Amino acid sequence: MTSPKLALDILPGKNGKVYYLPLAPKSRDHEERLKIGVRLEITHIDQRHDTLTITNINFSFPGTDLGFRIMAREQQYIDPEGGVLARGGTATWANGRVVTEDGEDRYNQIYLDGPPPPQLRVHIHCEQTDEPFVETFDLIRWGDPTGEGALLLPFLFNDLDRDEYVAASAFHYFPGGSSGSQIFAHDIGIEARVNGVWSVARTAEAPTQNTDIRIFGRPVRAMADGEVFEVGDRWRDNPYKNVDKDHPRYGSNYVWIRYGDLEVKYSHLRAGSVIVSAGQEVSAGQKLAEAGNSGNTGGDPHLHMECRLTAGSSLCGFTFRNTWMLARDLVPATGGNGRRVRLEDQGICEEYAALRPFATSPGPIGPDISDIELETLVAEILAGVGEGGGGFVIVGGRIIKVPPRGIKWALLESLVELDAADELAAPAAAKRRQKIADALDKAAKNLRSGS
Repeated sequence: MTSPKLALDILPGKNGKVYYLPLAPKSRDHEERLKIGVRLEITHIDQRHDTLTITNINFSFPGTDLGFRIMAREQQYIDPEGGVLARGGTATWANGRVVTEDGEDRYNQIYLDGPPPPQLRVHIHCEQTDEPFVETFDLIRWGDPTGEGALLLPFLFNDLDRDEYVAASAFHYFPGGSSGSQIFAHDIGIEARVNGVWSVARTAEAPTQNTDIRIFGRPVRAMADGEVFEVGDRWRDNPYKNVDKDHPRYGSNYVWIRYGDLEVKYSHLRAGSVIVSAGQEVSAGQKLAEAGNSGNTGGDPHLHMECRLTAGSSLCGFTFRNTWMLARDLVPATGGNGRRVRLEDQGICEEYAALRPFATSPGPIGPDISDIELETLVAEILAGVGEGGGGFVIVGGRIIKVPPRGIKWALLESLVELDAADELAAPAAAKRRQKIADALDKAAKNLRSGS
């Protein structure tokens, strides 16, 4: 009984460990889950065989009752095709989508309930040997992708109408071939209920052109402070529901941004909308372009996003912050927020989810305070205000003493109330939100004037 001799590298991970992506629970009544998607690089180092043919790849989880996950050798997602390796050769493989002999789709992305298993064991079967090659890796949580916290959504609160949600899922139908580059990608839309039915269209009428789709033309924004390092903006948009195959390789307009050690690609951008250039530094919340229908979109406008680590183009997933999320099917039909959860350094659940950026800007809050500036301001206030309202805050680099129950305290109280108001059903929240917005506006103006 023999097993093949192979050298195995696995991504995402490092130092013999594999990252899993923590997924937020789909509501407050559920638990956090996790996603495991990997790329294997398998090298033939067996001196006994000129060639090795990979026939199956299976996963198991030592010390648990999860059993085997039969992954199969995904013919279309192993390179070289057929899984035949000459001595010294390397094959790449990624788990994701499999097309069966009957032409049906089967997906072997792994989603598990928490807590996560401590280890992942990989079993690689070869035609020339009786036993599989086996290697075990510790599983560790992926998070804080930029080194300075998780990412914001690529849209701000004020980019959405009151009844609109950002729509996305951790599930992705195409892994990106054997490279696995899209295992953790997101195809993002904007949806609302139209006559009681979730729809990407702006009205109940059947859409006929790109502008009928909610996301088309919306601002696409930087998700953290970063630097643009590559831009493409020379392709026209596809007609709605019709991919323009005259484009070489379905060319897409895109922006690549480096956020610390993380690189994020925004794709399918609207023709002529990119307003940043390579080498430009951008701030969180800054507009980059507009969502469009360029490239291989299937003719449906949406925003495609994928990410990787700079070092070695390693796979990794998106984790988000300052975001409310609820599985779309659990959003109350009568309005309100239901049992939504707050994303803080977690991925989106695998079910289709309705997401909203934090309501840090419910209306005009002074002419010069953006969502991002207000978030920074809140951090400064929280850092310096004591329990009785006295203490100090840092504003514009200056240390300012705060009298008990002064302006800064009023601003802080308003922000706390605003967060609470956001939990109310829509009719009850509207009046209270307006009152708080007025208080915030007044407090912010006084703060900026130094009163």
